[in-house]
Amino acid sequence: MTRPAATIHVAYSFSSRNGWKSYWAKAAVTDEGSPGYNTVRTAVGDSAIEAVDEAIGYVIEAYRRDGLEPPATTVIYGRVPRADIENVSFIRKAH
Repeated sequence: MTRPAATIHVAYSFSSRNGWKSYWAKAAVTDEGSPGYNTVRTAVGDSAIEAVDEAIGYVIEAYRRDGLEPPATTVIYGRVPRADIENVSFIRKAH
């Protein structure tokens, strides 16, 4: 049986305090034909690119650690509100 196509979805947000910015990214995986998402990973970085890359890397590493082929497709949503990052609602809002 062939495994359904999986896609990594990732978005980021940032916060600023006393002139310092922190970027938060969250990556989650959806499987074609299955509701919801799985393999959620959060990353923090000094730039949006760093946080997004780390979140995607965490998902890929989790798949490899479990002996699975990582998803080949990634959808990057860009900057979204922090609440959408925490609830992974950026996936639902984009569809």
